[in-house]
Amino acid sequence: MRHIIRFGLASVLALTSGLLALAPTGYAQVAQGASSSAAVNTVTDSQEAQTVTIFGKKPEKGDPTITQIPTHDADSCGFMNNYDPNSEEIVQDYLKSFYGDYTSTIGGGATGDTSGADQSGVRFKDNSPFGNVSEGNAADHNTLPGMQIGATGPDGQPVDGDTSSGGCLPSDKAFAAGRSYIARTDHSLKDAFAAFDARDYPKALDLFRKSYEKMGYDSAALMEGKMYLAGMGTKPDAQQAVMWLKKVVEARFGPGDVLAFNPDDPTYMNTRIDAAMTLAKIYMVGLGGVPRDAAEAKRWYMKADDFGYMPATHTVGQIYEYGYAGEKNLPKAVSYLKKAGTAGYTPSMYELGELYRRGGDGLTQDDKLAAQWLMEAAKRGHPDALYAIGNMYDLGETLPHDPQKAVVYYKEAALKGQADAQDAIGLMFYTGEVVGQNYDTARKWFYQAALQRQPDAMFNLGAMYANGQGGDKDLVKAYVWLTLAKAEGADQAAPALTAVAAHMSADERTRADAFLQPKAG
Repeated sequence: MRHIIRFGLASVLALTSGLLALAPTGYAQVAQGASSSAAVNTVTDSQEAQTVTIFGKKPEKGDPTITQIPTHDADSCGFMNNYDPNSEEIVQDYLKSFYGDYTSTIGGGATGDTSGADQSGVRFKDNSPFGNVSEGNAADHNTLPGMQIGATGPDGQPVDGDTSSGGCLPSDKAFAAGRSYIARTDHSLKDAFAAFDARDYPKALDLFRKSYEKMGYDSAALMEGKMYLAGMGTKPDAQQAVMWLKKVVEARFGPGDVLAFNPDDPTYMNTRIDAAMTLAKIYMVGLGGVPRDAAEAKRWYMKADDFGYMPATHTVGQIYEYGYAGEKNLPKAVSYLKKAGTAGYTPSMYELGELYRRGGDGLTQDDKLAAQWLMEAAKRGHPDALYAIGNMYDLGETLPHDPQKAVVYYKEAALKGQADAQDAIGLMFYTGEVVGQNYDTARKWFYQAALQRQPDAMFNLGAMYANGQGGDKDLVKAYVWLTLAKAEGADQAAPALTAVAAHMSADERTRADAFLQPKAG
């Protein structure tokens, strides 16, 4: 909707166009003594608040040497093999909070070592994966429970690779133990971050590389990639950055690695998402020998979408909406935008509303559905959605005509910096039809919108300067703003400029031209 003031040639303007503070009624003071009983006292408003100190004991961490062959990784020999619900991390953490060295409770042994084949668990110590002679449990403990070697050859020795009764060999157990030991004792990743924080970037770069080579930490590879990209501790090298970032994105991935999207923190990224988004942006703009490649950029945005990052899902929708990588497909765009919008990503809600308002290119126009999506986005404070809903109430399109509601939405959008809403609320203060007439306030809102190059606001501001409404009359500023409005496509500015120019002195015209065409330096 165009929100403008009609400019008469005689320089006469005419109309055309809430911490919710709850009064404390009492609160509970809990005091815990040596006994297990708790005293609850009701404290009224007249009583003074008291500080309550609760004493407790932190749970023990348990034996840090205990580990196990992973059962949730598809490339593990123990994947989907001899499943024991007691081995689930949530169960282990729960038991650990009670028992500390929880392995001795589950395994039934007194020492906490559960490497024996007669134990019910699958955990073992990384410093003695095949048993501990000093504890008398080394004999015949060379395999995990239920994972013993199957067939044997003529010499009575196990046939290499045959794990018919399980899936793991002693070498798998040794590998898991070695990896656990390195992870427990190696400090290269911690030292790398410490060096980075100390701005010793060459040392940090070297330590991140060593940390990745030892354990394959995604965070180490991500830091290597970003440091090469920014030239920290080395010369900028986008190709090296891409190599390291791909190590992160292309690492083993499972359903449990998908980010749980939080609408209250929509831009939060885990390590893999960060790497995928960085790759997408590198290929989108082209950088340091890495050529611009729309298809590659799209590929990495889609990878970030796979990882559960809704802003990437939104971007993929826009890629299909505008045909960025060669394929313009509104139904596909809607599919991705719905995925993000349903998850609670506000920009996608707004985008869906606008798409359904326009329709076309294989998408059926649906004003009602458009209003529903825009309303959801407006509820979450999206500035453009607030303006759109206000405009619907203002014009009575799809939503009932309700100027009072329109003012509410316009004002909220305007306070968030939405230029069209600032122009609309400015016109309402100018006309005084819905709110009290106030030229000073109207001029201020037009000025805020004009600073964002809103054409109608530029025109309206120029008109008010020409007529001295809401402040001093200033033909120089009027001419400047009307000229800018014309350049931005406000057709009504041309006759207004003619009217203003006719009343300007030569000096005023010179000063106006100096504003519009400043000299270099």
